[in-house]
Amino acid sequence: MEGLEIHYNSYRRKYFCAKYLLIGIVCICSAIFLQGCMKQDFLLNMESSLFNTAENKKSIYKLSDMGPKPGGQINIFSTIPDTFNPILTQNQYVKDFLELICEPLVLLDNEQKPVPWLCSSWSYSDDGHVFAVQLRKEVKWHDGTRLTSFDVINTLDLIFSNKASIYRPLLNNIAAYEAKDFENIIFHLKKPYAFTPYSLIFPIAPKNTAKNSYSISGTGPYSVKSYVPDKYIVLEKNDNWWYNQVHDNLTSNNENKTNPKITYPLIDSIKIKFYEKSTDPIKAFLADEVDIAFINSSKSENINKYSIRPDINILAYPATKLEFISINTKSKNLNDNKIKKFIKNEMWSVQFSQLISKPVMRVKLPFWPKSFMNHLIDIDSNKSNQNDNDINDIDARYFQGIKQIKIIANKENSHRIKLAEYLAEKLKQHGANVNIEILAWDEFLKTLYLLQYDIAFVGCDLTSTPDISYLYTKPYVDSNTPLKLAGFNFAGFEDDTADIVMNRFLSMKFEDIIESSILNEFFNIVDNQTPYVALFVFQEAIMTDRKIRAVSQPLPWRRLNEVYKWYISGE
Repeated sequence: MEGLEIHYNSYRRKYFCAKYLLIGIVCICSAIFLQGCMKQDFLLNMESSLFNTAENKKSIYKLSDMGPKPGGQINIFSTIPDTFNPILTQNQYVKDFLELICEPLVLLDNEQKPVPWLCSSWSYSDDGHVFAVQLRKEVKWHDGTRLTSFDVINTLDLIFSNKASIYRPLLNNIAAYEAKDFENIIFHLKKPYAFTPYSLIFPIAPKNTAKNSYSISGTGPYSVKSYVPDKYIVLEKNDNWWYNQVHDNLTSNNENKTNPKITYPLIDSIKIKFYEKSTDPIKAFLADEVDIAFINSSKSENINKYSIRPDINILAYPATKLEFISINTKSKNLNDNKIKKFIKNEMWSVQFSQLISKPVMRVKLPFWPKSFMNHLIDIDSNKSNQNDNDINDIDARYFQGIKQIKIIANKENSHRIKLAEYLAEKLKQHGANVNIEILAWDEFLKTLYLLQYDIAFVGCDLTSTPDISYLYTKPYVDSNTPLKLAGFNFAGFEDDTADIVMNRFLSMKFEDIIESSILNEFFNIVDNQTPYVALFVFQEAIMTDRKIRAVSQPLPWRRLNEVYKWYISGE
């Protein structure tokens, strides 16, 4: 294994050797046992003494860690790049490592709140139609030249001229922009919008990037050292990274004060190895070809499988795939609030681990200003309202006059089908006549659009901007995001008062919404009608070799979060 093997022999290989050694010992001991020479308890003690437990071993490794240590190289899995242009790439792996090279004006923190990054501050005009950004004077490109407003303008031009860019929807509320001088950019907005800072999370790319898509420079902690097409790219640390001059103002801890000599990044170089799309990153990791690989939601069952391995670190994080129930607000079958509360209570009583093989986290519906990150609930500590007699006494009387309750789910999604069957059974137990329709995706969407259902099991991808107004009304800001990626007003929810409150809220300044109580009015309206019941988000994870100390957790919108603080343990 390149890089890390300079410092130590592969512990993953040692793990396999130990595993096969244990198997051999167990076989020998079993034979002896059959001959009456050894008790069965010996085998259990033998395995226990050899492996102890994964957690104990991990604790031992942590205790032997000598703390942050600069140096070394790590290898990261990626598929073959489509481009090195951070504005144009559609490849998530490429986006991940390009974020180490090119940085945004605004960064989202661990709670999905925007913080100034390449910019030092922002401000609104009194009427909210103008948004001004000031750049940091310390920021320089990798070639030593200063970052200016004109670099930002060039990046904006590139995004606006490429509708396929993943960052294009972020700018839909920007009518015009201009460089006031070398440090200040002015944005003219179509509407005042509370979430304008979230529009500026796109990476700033140098002008020549648009001309040569396989050449890239930036302002970040790493720069390109070498590149072999379709094989690998090597990044080396930027010794003159601007962050080292200002990070005391960007972090809440006192790391620089307690250790004034520390500079970032700590790891000298990062080699990103390119594989075909069909390659399994987990297999590449287990084969010792890479030190960091990703477990996406399609293979998230492996999170539990590999978390018990003492030689592997699993860094789990919530994915943005939100699963929830839509209750048709136009349905005459479900106009009784007690029935809606019953549905909500039953679904919050579900032990998801018994129905879904993949790891998930319960989540409340992500209302502003807090994102879904602030509403994650431990899957094992959920407290349902089982003692609510007003809900539990529902019986057949409440379903008199209701010919049939129609529940829909799409046939391509097995866990939604299981959840639909679970709810149907609960409703039947209380006297309801229920019919489940499992529909092909196109028919499912058509049924949703036409509101020809009572209860639907649906999902959507939460975006980096925590604005979910589209679930309750027409979007406040027009969006080019495909419905399959975001969502729409599934439940047909309509309320004039809620619209007024929502628009008042969305037209506020971001700094004012944190302490605002305006949403309480909206919550009261929504709670009474219960258009949605949030269920869970899936989990994803990064798996790393145990000697890599990832001191920060991955985020769903930035998987290699703060990798500049990671280091290779000197154990």
